[in-house]
Amino acid sequence: AASVTFTYDSVPPDLTLLPPDLTTVISGSLTVSGTAADATSGLAPGSLALSVDGAPVAATLVGGAFSVDLVLAAGPHT
Repeated sequence: AASVTFTYDSVPPDLTLLPPDLTTVISGSLTVSGTAADATSGLAPGSLALSVDGAPVAATLVGGAFSVDLVLAAGPHT
């Protein structure tokens, strides 16, 4: 019988967001960038899922980095 060995990766990936200063009032366009890494299992380019106000935002992970240009109305966002 053949045996199979696998590794369970219980450590979540590292994610760093580089938003503007949280005291800055932004009007119109905004670029949000950051990095993502997982030392154990790695990250696939299509594995990055971002959302703004509950809606998906297209972003591609390239070499562990991503950047997203957003246009937001005035007011708070999640």
